[in-house]
Amino acid sequence: MLKNKKFLGFYILSTVLSVASLIISLYLIITMRKNEETAYLDIYQIGLHELIDYDVTDMYYDSGWHPDYRGSFSGDEVEKTVNNLREVLQPASFQKTSEPKEDDAASNSYAYVVLTVNNNRYGIAACNGKLKISINGTAAYYNTCCSNQIKFLLKNIEEELFPL
Repeated sequence: MLKNKKFLGFYILSTVLSVASLIISLYLIITMRKNEETAYLDIYQIGLHELIDYDVTDMYYDSGWHPDYRGSFSGDEVEKTVNNLREVLQPASFQKTSEPKEDDAASNSYAYVVLTVNNNRYGIAACNGKLKISINGTAAYYNTCCSNQIKFLLKNIEEELFPL
């Protein structure tokens, strides 16, 4: 009878330890995944390597609020704009975040630029304090230190491309 109680005790102890180690392992895996999601990324990790490494062939600009301030540009017209974007984006770090609430996005129109590189389209916009990066129509949002710089740069692009 004493052997059965010892065996039962060891069985319960080993079961509790197994369940505890499983719970701890799952917790560590979830924590590591969460850390990966909140990690800071560079321009290559978010998929903008072609924008840095290759020539931009076309650019589309849209002010987001005025129908006369939109249009397509190519050649020398885009070189300065692209270089300015590269200077701002290249040293920046990006942290993936959620899309702005629909109410916020609907109430604020924002300027954006779409750049064509090697038949791929890269959209960039600063909206609601976040940077929206679209690659061939698939959008992702990032918290970044350069969001305000991009917003300012897009406003300057508008003033250069559409002088009063």
